[in-house]
Amino acid sequence: MKWLVFAVLILAQQPAEVPRDKGTTEPNRAKSTAHAQNASGDQTQSTRPTPASAKVPAAAESQRSTATANDHAGTSNQQTSDEDRSTQRKLTSFTGVLAGVGVLQLVVMFLTWLVYRRQAHEMRRQRHEMKRQRHVMYRQYKAMGDQADVMNNQLEAMRGQLAATKESTDLVISKERARISIEIPSALKLNDGFINQIGCKIHVSAPTPAIIVNTEIRAEVTDSPTSHGTWGMNMNITSIETRTSCMIQRSTLLLEDVDDDLRQAINEKQKFVHFHGFIRYRDVFQSEATDPHYTKFSYLWAVGADVKGGVPKISDGRWISEWIENPPGYNTET
Repeated sequence: MKWLVFAVLILAQQPAEVPRDKGTTEPNRAKSTAHAQNASGDQTQSTRPTPASAKVPAAAESQRSTATANDHAGTSNQQTSDEDRSTQRKLTSFTGVLAGVGVLQLVVMFLTWLVYRRQAHEMRRQRHEMKRQRHVMYRQYKAMGDQADVMNNQLEAMRGQLAATKESTDLVISKERARISIEIPSALKLNDGFINQIGCKIHVSAPTPAIIVNTEIRAEVTDSPTSHGTWGMNMNITSIETRTSCMIQRSTLLLEDVDDDLRQAINEKQKFVHFHGFIRYRDVFQSEATDPHYTKFSYLWAVGADVKGGVPKISDGRWISEWIENPPGYNTET
């Protein structure tokens, strides 16, 4: 683009040269010289004395030829001058067009420069704006980091508060929820016959009501110190009975033919009496989706407090016997 503009400017500054037609100009110049010589000859002849009348026709003929030649030379010179002027006008017009194109190109280049300058200014402004935004975002990032630290500290504090609240809540629930425990008699009394009852006491400590889920109680005689019972009787404890602290008595049937032979077998550890059961209940702080509390017990009537053998102890002529937990660690209250 720049080289084109420079070429246009150079062409515009150089003057347009009129083309020379050597084939036409030199003969015309020769004719003009001849014409001038003829004219000078004519003038010389005119100054001389007029010859005789016999030479007059020849001189007239010569003058007519010279005039005709001069007319042809003038016409040729006029045509050549017109062609030169036309060519010069065309060159002038072409040069003007080239100059106009150069001016337009300069205008376009100036406008392009203005656009580039404006774009550069806009890019600088955008760069400064992006730098400012970057600083703002960095400050926001720092602020968010500080807020995150504050929120973490608040979260830790809330966790501590929740833990303290849960601990205090658990303490309140532990004090206020219902609790159920089971107490069995210290002695086993069996009467002759097929039906005997073995009872127990159910203690309900209920600042708040206990909701009974299910219960079971069972007594049996087996040949092993290990109980294998799979069923029992329902204690029929209702939730209404457990609304306040109270003691509820319940018993189960021992379906076994009791006589002296059975008592002797029990004393000799050939037969064993088992007594077991459980109570499942919820307190008012629990939902139905949570596991209920579980109070369970299992006892064995042990002669001499030793079910593994040995000689039973006798005091005042009576066997020393008692209920022991069987198996050890089975009895629980939740």
